[in-house]
Amino acid sequence: MAFLAPFLLKSPDVYAEELHTFHDNFTPERWAKFVRKVDMSIRDSNLLATVLLSANIGVLGIGSVDESTKNGSRSSVQIITYVSTIGSVGSIILGLAIFKQYRAKGADTPLRAVTVLKRILREPYGLERIAIICSLPYVLLMWSLIAFLGTLVVICYNDTDLEVRIPVSVALALIFLSVFSCLYTAGPPDKENHKSQEQLNTKRAFPYQLTFGPRDQDPHPV
Repeated sequence: MAFLAPFLLKSPDVYAEELHTFHDNFTPERWAKFVRKVDMSIRDSNLLATVLLSANIGVLGIGSVDESTKNGSRSSVQIITYVSTIGSVGSIILGLAIFKQYRAKGADTPLRAVTVLKRILREPYGLERIAIICSLPYVLLMWSLIAFLGTLVVICYNDTDLEVRIPVSVALALIFLSVFSCLYTAGPPDKENHKSQEQLNTKRAFPYQLTFGPRDQDPHPV
C-alpha cells in the first residue's frame, strides 16, 4: 500500500480504512452502506470514462493530430492520446467486471458478506487487495484524465507563440495549485497517521474476529 500509494493516488487508503473497521464491528447496515459507496464511485467513474473516451476519439479524429509520418512513427500527441484512451477503456472494463463479480456472488447481501469477509481476512493483506481493486476504476480514470491534459498541453505549447502559452501556463498553474491545496488539506496530519497505524497493527493481531452490533445479534455466531 505504501509503495503503490503515489501511483494509485492514495485512493485505496479510504476503502482500506473502512474495511479494517469490520474487524471489530460488522453490521449489515454498515456493509450495505459501504457497498453503495463503492457502487456509486464505480458508476461515476464509468460515466466519466465514457465521456473521456469520446473526447479522446474526437482528438484522434483531427487530421493534424492523427497523421503518421513518412517512416510510420506517431507524434507525442497521438501516443499520449492512445494512453488516455486505453486508460478510459480499462476503467470501464474494470467497473463492469467488479459489478459482475459482486452481484453474481451476492457479496452485496449481508449473509454472503460475512462469508466473503471471513475468507478475505484469512488471506495475507486481503483487505488491502480489495481496497485496491475497488479503487482501480477511479485510478485509471484519473490517469486517463492526466494523460488527456498532457495531450492538450503538448498541443498548446507545440509551435505556438507567447499569446497562447502565457494564458495556458497561468491556467495550468492555477489547476496544479488547486489540486495540491486540495490534497494537502484532505491529507491527515502525521499524528493521525501514526495513531491510525497503531490501531491497524492492533486490529491485525486479531484478524479473524467478526462481531455484530447490538441490534443485529445473530443466534448463530460467526
